[in-house]
Amino acid sequence: MDEIKVNLFSDPAEVYQLVRPPQQDEEGLLKKTNPNYLSHLSSFRLPTNYYIENARVLGASNLILNSDDEGCLNNICFNPLVEDKIFDKSETNYIVQDKQIYFQAKSKARIKNAIFLGVHWNYGHWMFNHLARLYYCDSQADNTLYIVGSSTSPRYLEYLYLFGIEQKNIFKIEPGMVLSIDNLTVPQMPWHSLSERTMWWSPGSIKFVRDKLGSENALLGNANINVFLTRKNARWRRVINEDQLFNYASKYDFIRIDPAELSIDQQIDLGKQTKVLITPLGANSNFFINLPKGANVMELGPPMEAMNVDPYFIPAAGLSFEQVLGVPKPMEEVVKENHHQHQGSSIDLDYIIDFQSFKERLDAMFE
Repeated sequence: MDEIKVNLFSDPAEVYQLVRPPQQDEEGLLKKTNPNYLSHLSSFRLPTNYYIENARVLGASNLILNSDDEGCLNNICFNPLVEDKIFDKSETNYIVQDKQIYFQAKSKARIKNAIFLGVHWNYGHWMFNHLARLYYCDSQADNTLYIVGSSTSPRYLEYLYLFGIEQKNIFKIEPGMVLSIDNLTVPQMPWHSLSERTMWWSPGSIKFVRDKLGSENALLGNANINVFLTRKNARWRRVINEDQLFNYASKYDFIRIDPAELSIDQQIDLGKQTKVLITPLGANSNFFINLPKGANVMELGPPMEAMNVDPYFIPAAGLSFEQVLGVPKPMEEVVKENHHQHQGSSIDLDYIIDFQSFKERLDAMFE
């Protein structure tokens, strides 16, 4: 099949038709994270959906073209400056040459009406970038399809079922496929970064997801479990002295759980019963979405130069939040031990939490 030359524009308004979603109140507005001094003077954006007639989606990616092969990544994918956020890791049918993207079409399909949710393998990005797009969707006709990548985890798809989307209405686009859509709507991505490196999010989208999972109206009075989430089985961002911390937390009847060993239904059920959560940074942190309002969350993490979003997301869920940052393992030790770490960012290193600081802050939580 043909090779497609992708013509990218910086402003989606130049290539897609703008449609205002109904969520234009303060909860639905987009807000900056890490605002600079006086940024409150210009720290809001109205959410915007996009409509494309005769659209094409290019394989397992977040690339959407109009009928003139024009597209945009700003406000469409999580970060237009990062290749991983444009193309799913299953998609290999493209090349980037001289700052130009060429897509190698291997198959084609056509559908009539669709909502684009998009694709990403990471749990947090799936939850708050892609699934949360449904916040900005009106009720749809019965024949509307929801576009995701074919590599989307079955566990992630379970959330779509909980949101009332039937399996027959989910279209899984394959790598290399050019999917033509007569009428395509691309809802606002609630959490994303723009090419000028600002990051935005919507408080209302957090409450929307919680409402769909039933945690927004869960009662704190019914919660009687203290949960310590482990990352021992993860490839990176592990708490080196986790056992020491958990042994002390056991004084307050914490149980240690690996959420990866629980089904989605089990995670939601356990979350509603959790009154205090201790969690390392990472996919575990997203367990907060299941907790009842008023519950306490303590997040353990390495120093973060960027992507420190839980101080915004977790309080937006009506939860009490504090963060304990540790010291990352020296890079020379990581290389020597040949761990599978992201060596370019301290946020992905294993780290040590100061025990005395942890002890004092945990004791204060239970005073």
